[in-house]
Amino acid sequence: DHRDQLGWIPPRGGMTAFPWLTSGENERPFCKAATEHGILLAPGDCFDKPSHFRLGFAATGDDFSKALDRFGALVKSWSAKMVTA
Repeated sequence: DHRDQLGWIPPRGGMTAFPWLTSGENERPFCKAATEHGILLAPGDCFDKPSHFRLGFAATGDDFSKALDRFGALVKSWSAKMVTA
């Protein structure tokens, strides 16, 4: 639902994804905002990939559903913040 804000290539395996902010902006403020939503992201500049972030999928069942809801709320609030900035 957030294709305008985020790009990603579905992982072929493993438990992580490496999405990016389609705006090309610095990912660190986004990662900081994620912690306020209870989400831990690794900034892409740690991997020489600005605007990217690493997202793990370690939760299962109900926890995974709740985590997706929190991530969706983060992206929605971030998008609203960018529109009003």
